[in-house]
Amino acid sequence: MTNPCLLIVDDEPEMAEYVGDVADGMGFDCVIATSAKDALDLYGIHKPIGIVMDVVMPDMDGIELV
Repeated sequence: MTNPCLLIVDDEPEMAEYVGDVADGMGFDCVIATSAKDALDLYGIHKPIGIVMDVVMPDMDGIELV
């Protein structure tokens, strides 16, 4: 059985990696996107059970992405 997938969206790669490390320690498989466009692509591929998302991002913010 595989772990549940969590999508992490943050334009700051260091912060996304930190959140991913914490979630990994909680038993999640993590997929990281550093832009809203990447998040849309990855969402369709991985079908995560949850999303941790930054609200303030360039190009498209978290509110627009939702």
